[in-house]
Amino acid sequence: MRIFFEITFSKLKSILAACALLPAFTSFGIAQTTLNPERRSVPDRLVAFSKGSSGINIDVRRSIFVTEKAVVSHISFEDVMTKLAGNKTKAIELYKAWFSAAGNKPELNPVEGIEYCDKDGVWNENTESPDGPDVPSSSPNRKFSMFNGYPFHCPRQRTMRLSDDNPFPSNIDADEGYTTVAAINRFDLNDAQTGATNCGEYRLIFARNSGKRDKSKRILIIFEANLPNPDMTKGIAGCKPVQDMWLSLTGLEGPGKRGKLLKSFFLDGLPADGVEAPIKPSNLGLSASMAGQVRTNQFMQSNWTLREFKFKNTNAGLRLVRSPVAGSPFAQLFAAKAGDPLEQTAKEFADEIVAQLGDLTKDSIDTFSFPTLSIGLTMGESDVTDPFLSQYSGDGVGNGAFDPDGIVGKRLSSTILPGGLTPKNIVRRIQVFSCAGCHSWSSNDGELGFTASDGGVVKWPRSLDFTHVSEKDSDPCQDVESFKISQTLSGLPGSDQKNPCTKPVEGALLTYRKGIMEEFLAEN
Repeated sequence: MRIFFEITFSKLKSILAACALLPAFTSFGIAQTTLNPERRSVPDRLVAFSKGSSGINIDVRRSIFVTEKAVVSHISFEDVMTKLAGNKTKAIELYKAWFSAAGNKPELNPVEGIEYCDKDGVWNENTESPDGPDVPSSSPNRKFSMFNGYPFHCPRQRTMRLSDDNPFPSNIDADEGYTTVAAINRFDLNDAQTGATNCGEYRLIFARNSGKRDKSKRILIIFEANLPNPDMTKGIAGCKPVQDMWLSLTGLEGPGKRGKLLKSFFLDGLPADGVEAPIKPSNLGLSASMAGQVRTNQFMQSNWTLREFKFKNTNAGLRLVRSPVAGSPFAQLFAAKAGDPLEQTAKEFADEIVAQLGDLTKDSIDTFSFPTLSIGLTMGESDVTDPFLSQYSGDGVGNGAFDPDGIVGKRLSSTILPGGLTPKNIVRRIQVFSCAGCHSWSSNDGELGFTASDGGVVKWPRSLDFTHVSEKDSDPCQDVESFKISQTLSGLPGSDQKNPCTKPVEGALLTYRKGIMEEFLAEN
């Protein structure tokens, strides 16, 4: 058993008990099911879509995942925050309030309209130093607040200090400023199967400049806007003007022209086609459906965590408030046994897994998924460095929470799984679609149960050490200056050492997304 368990398990019994007793997330009062932020259910007819039979050939680095520096630089962090808040002054206020919530509520002059750390949560008796981390994840000298009924690292003093910044400095390269690193077309996340109410998500990634020079001062912010279908009477075909715009980027020469077109789309939409701007609070969690979100990848102090936020109207005005991290269940649900504090929650979790085995057991690494997760099973953060919280299954003895004799393990063992899959394969597939799994734990995982055409093992592609795009590195596989993306996205560098940029490994996410876009355009 891990050292972490040996040191802290008795203390964490109280935390687990609290997890079972605290009510599920109710701050917003709606949306009891979260949709996975990476992949939803994939129709069987699309399983073979990526074979290039549509007759359309999209450049994925121009029309799906854009990191060319001369293009994305046209959209600034200030542009986006000002669009959301209404003016620059309100944008700075919104930013400061957002990061103030990483700390305890101050006795003097608290920011109105935000939720500070939960002082009534379950805490270890030893506390962090005021400057944070600097407590290893294996140490008992940590404290947890609680959020959504699960452990939550709060306060985060170094993150909270971002609230002192002006994020729009006159010197665009100043530490407190942000660099735009990616503009992303996630048409594949549309809801064509359940009503075609939206056209998927359209995303922008920003990185704080301090992280370019000091990896302990990294934070990445991604706006993931859910774009309403402009003409639902046409079904998913109502989204064609949006995808036509993205397709045009493949053949549009001149990075300045592409950058201006993308800026206009994100901030103004496509007015002639009735397409609203993706960058609106209503597309980032404020609508009745709560669709869309803002996520952060925070390296400002240990532990490294991934968090999710949604817009909310408060008495103090518009605020970004924390939300459970979609697709990321608490790791100890995979370990719970009869009589444990989490017994009932683990039974409900097992029910949800079994109900989605049709998606989890698909035999293609391009199309398997874990589409939904009840909000009461969802962590308040996904922790990239703490196995106890976020690693479901690991490679060594004692690594990862999964216990074959636990409630989830027994339920899967009693279920007939196709293709020789094992309960462990299923758990590791679920891990892929958690935030911490996709960014770290699942990197290069060969125990997902996929077999290559030559009989070998298909591994989940690698991330870039906790991220999928790097603000620090240029992409060696692009002939224009671009921010580097992960093998998980591009499949590159491939396994062929002589031609690493021409022969991608299997399972690249952009291959999957390219196929969906091309098939849609061919049909419409």
